[in-house]
Amino acid sequence: AFGQDDWRLHAVKLNGLDITDSGVEMPAGGVIENVVVEMTKRVTEVTGRVLDDSDRPLRDVWVILFPQDSQRLAYFGRYLSAGRPGSNDRYRLRVPAGDYFIVALDDVEQGEWNDPDFLEPLHERAARVTLSDGESKTLDLKLAR
Repeated sequence: AFGQDDWRLHAVKLNGLDITDSGVEMPAGGVIENVVVEMTKRVTEVTGRVLDDSDRPLRDVWVILFPQDSQRLAYFGRYLSAGRPGSNDRYRLRVPAGDYFIVALDDVEQGEWNDPDFLEPLHERAARVTLSDGESKTLDLKLAR
């Protein structure tokens, strides 16, 4: 689990161009210069509870946060997060800044959320959330039906 003092990758830049998600081709034995790795302690996250129809918190559910831009699903899971509410009935998901779908489900197999074919039909049942860099949003969810 991350603490507020944990350093995380913010960006990787080559000659000022952000290559964090795209990477760069490097020939065997090649040298790359002018690379800047930016680290941050700022946390970008969404937290909240999953509530039943009587507004009681649920814990035996999965909350899945995934990018609205389906191209970002390929970037090593950086823009995809899933978790369950803890003993305090709250979920906490951390991702880079961006535009996301978020959905709470009660019938998900471990790791199933990594499959774009599983996520695609969830767009219609998911809420939309935009997170700015370093922003923490609280969002209570209802179980998606």
